[in-house]
Amino acid sequence: MPSNLFKSKFRPFFVPVLTCIFLLGLYQVSIWGGLLPPSNGVTQFESNVIKAQRYVYQNQPDSMVLVGSSLTDNIKPEDIGSNVTNLAMAGGASQTGLEVIKKKPVKPSTLLVELNYTIDRKVDAKLVDSLYDPFFYLTRLAFPMFRDEYRPVSVLVYYLKNRSKQQDKDKINNPELTQKEIGRLVEEGNKPLSDKREKAIRSEAEYIKNQLAELKQQGWRVVLFDVPGEERVQNTKMYQQSRSLMRSLFPKDSFEWLPEPPSKNWTTSDGVHLVRSDVEEYALFLREQLLKKNS
Repeated sequence: MPSNLFKSKFRPFFVPVLTCIFLLGLYQVSIWGGLLPPSNGVTQFESNVIKAQRYVYQNQPDSMVLVGSSLTDNIKPEDIGSNVTNLAMAGGASQTGLEVIKKKPVKPSTLLVELNYTIDRKVDAKLVDSLYDPFFYLTRLAFPMFRDEYRPVSVLVYYLKNRSKQQDKDKINNPELTQKEIGRLVEEGNKPLSDKREKAIRSEAEYIKNQLAELKQQGWRVVLFDVPGEERVQNTKMYQQSRSLMRSLFPKDSFEWLPEPPSKNWTTSDGVHLVRSDVEEYALFLREQLLKKNS
């Protein structure tokens, strides 16, 4: 009789709990079975999180890892070669990618680090901490459905956004808007680097040096580089000062720099981000310079 009473009392809860477990199990099986395509992120922040989670939770060997800002984020790893991971963060800086790499137990490889004025942005500590939280790390490692790339809302919105991809592409490829943005950057770049920004760059440079020293001790080959861009923008006073500052803070006798890319009028969509055809050409340059030497 007590047993029946117990069942009767909690019966209303059993059905919804078992239904929930069944649906979660079905969702996870759909992911394992490849029936549910992952999302690459709906927002810029979510895309950064998904990229970092894939690197941390998918334990695969890499021949090369790239870190940097949106300038490097624009490069597709497959354009360079197999076993290449791009950890560059749109809206972020190299420090975040370096911090993610430091905490992962992987075999040493080639680490390509973007260095320019974007390093005045600080490391995204919140993102890094969320990746290696002991509870969520094990949960996401065992069950991919708890990773951001499989959040139901993200998967649905990403699918719908892809359907209107051509419309977005047409908006981006607007020559008039591109020229207007380049003009704005040239006007801004003709001003000298402010003392405040130079101080921030110097401070972050010291932070990066400590990160690189730790990674070199782990056996990583560290190569520094800067993505080419619109010639009119890169020839401005501020960009030239920034470039000289990087070379003085990271001298060639202490750090390995990538050789200068082929001289040409690199074309951008907005003054700083290379258009698709030039991104592919720069990726080919990276492959020839680095992967060939590693083989």
